[in-house]
Amino acid sequence: MLRSTRAGQAAEPRFQPVSRWITAAAYAVPLCVLPSALWRLWALADGLPRGCRQAGPAWEPYYVTGLSVVSLSAALLTIGLVRPWGEVLPRWIPLVGGRTVPVRAAVTAASLGAIFIFGVYAYALLNPIFRFR
Repeated sequence: MLRSTRAGQAAEPRFQPVSRWITAAAYAVPLCVLPSALWRLWALADGLPRGCRQAGPAWEPYYVTGLSVVSLSAALLTIGLVRPWGEVLPRWIPLVGGRTVPVRAAVTAASLGAIFIFGVYAYALLNPIFRFR
């Protein structure tokens, strides 16, 4: 929401408070992802992943570490949905700093992420049946 100031000055964004249960849900997302990320990193540090009989490819430790970092980072971004920094781009970003986040950009990013996750889970569900390779 934009708050108008004096005539001729740019309007500055204003944060609207969010209900408590939505804020709690946004903060719960990283807490739900954290055990999975820590379990992956612990299993990697402990040696072979649980249930494996032989070592995987050389890139596997980087993949597991990257997966943990990216999943936890994405989960932390949900806090931006209920905080002011999720509505206004930080001032340190060149050319666009201080502007409000366009709704279309946020919806597009969220939609692409949802489509990607849906595709990953659809592949994981259908692969045992149809044996994709």
